[in-house]
Amino acid sequence: MEGGWIRQVTRIYPGRDYVEIEYTVGPIPVDDGLGKEIVARYTCPSIKNEGVFYTDSNGREFMKRQRSYRPTWNLTEYQPVAGNYYPINAAIYVEDEDTSMSIAVDRSQGGGSIADGSIEIMVHRRTLVDDFRCVNEPINETDSGMTHYPPYGDAKRIGNGLIITAKHRLSLSAGRSGASISRSLMDCAFSEPLVFASSSHKNVQFRKYDFSVIDSSFELPENIMLITFHQITSTETSQTC
Repeated sequence: MEGGWIRQVTRIYPGRDYVEIEYTVGPIPVDDGLGKEIVARYTCPSIKNEGVFYTDSNGREFMKRQRSYRPTWNLTEYQPVAGNYYPINAAIYVEDEDTSMSIAVDRSQGGGSIADGSIEIMVHRRTLVDDFRCVNEPINETDSGMTHYPPYGDAKRIGNGLIITAKHRLSLSAGRSGASISRSLMDCAFSEPLVFASSSHKNVQFRKYDFSVIDSSFELPENIMLITFHQITSTETSQTC
């Protein structure tokens, strides 16, 4: 892009059933006096999801979302884009009977399916005017902070806008398989291994410890993850029943 403040690299790995998109955005220029919101939009026009899409709830259950609809009240829509954005902590997907499209994120973001066959995710923004959503200031973060608020200063931002680098992992799969594909992607996307190096005069031996409370003959399906393990006593069982 002109000015070089948006860069994108797309990677395809052998043996992997996803495409990795790494992007770097910033500093977002505001010299023209206009704030900007930067989104990534992925489209698969053949998917007829009829306004339905799914986002995860804090990395666990997937929640059904319906564009321009609320299940508990009659919606009068004033914000057709912002009103259809939802939190994405791990993954979002759309699907129909023939095809599913899933995006796994490496950080919490906001997004939705603003048009059928598409997923839109906001990756960065820098605004110059308060949106009157109780923050009481524009979202104009800079790398050197800001001066004090009145009466001790003029609350002026210092330095350049922030630069972010992140990744999305895109997967296309068979119809009605969005949830299982998303679950198989989201852990490795959100919690990548931390690679580190150090200097030492001694050889450091790394050992892998294998431990499981589940019998080795039992296997969970690929899209099922065990988060906690708790032994239920007979007393707890009777109370639950």
